[in-house]
Amino acid sequence: LMLLDEPDVHLFYTEESFDGSNYGRLWLRELMENFGTDRWCVVADGDELMAPPLWEVTDLHRVTAFLDSEGAEALPCHLLDMYSDGPVRASKAVPGSDLLKVCPFFDPGFHPFDGFFTEGDQRHPIRTFVGSTRKKAFGLNAYLSKIGMITYRPGVKLTSGQHAVFGARESEVRGVMFHFKFMADFVSRLEEENNRDERTSQSHEWDAYAEAFQANPDLSLFDEASVRHQNSRQLIQLGIMATTPPYESIAKGVGK
Repeated sequence: LMLLDEPDVHLFYTEESFDGSNYGRLWLRELMENFGTDRWCVVADGDELMAPPLWEVTDLHRVTAFLDSEGAEALPCHLLDMYSDGPVRASKAVPGSDLLKVCPFFDPGFHPFDGFFTEGDQRHPIRTFVGSTRKKAFGLNAYLSKIGMITYRPGVKLTSGQHAVFGARESEVRGVMFHFKFMADFVSRLEEENNRDERTSQSHEWDAYAEAFQANPDLSLFDEASVRHQNSRQLIQLGIMATTPPYESIAKGVGK
């Protein structure tokens, strides 16, 4: 509803099946084919915030200028689950609040993983990452790679969940997709999501969430392994983000 009040926002709506659209991938492809061809597109869910390295001192114009200069067509990111130091069901944010202050903690510990993407009867290998909070709290090897930005053209194919891309050259620079999934509304949505039956290929994941909160309704993701977010330099040092000297020069506007 907030987006409807913005003068430069176009909001698209559908009642079609999320599962039937390959988890929104077909909707996304149609939108980019009609409105994003040969343009840089940020690809983020409603509970995600895409951030390039050194976002504190740069903007997306400089970032895309760098990506164009190196011939890159996609900015890979790590999906970083953020959470508070209290129970998930008590983690609430009012409109306009800084989510990184509401949920400032995360888990490092990303590990390379050979995953796959299924399209029809075809199974394609993809390189992704697992670990972090999903493994620690729920025992899941959920895919934690995301394509944060892409310059779209016919033939480029994003996987469901935007965990990987085919037909586009990825940058060596890596950003982060801050993910604010584990907040109060997530607990209330668990039963709804399972009843909707719109995540058939992810049912094991949602079953794991449901079992964890049934066992402990006041589940908190915070423990001695949790790290408080500081800035992009911290994420670069932890290997969650990646940068290069040419990127840093352009991102900071050196010589401009």
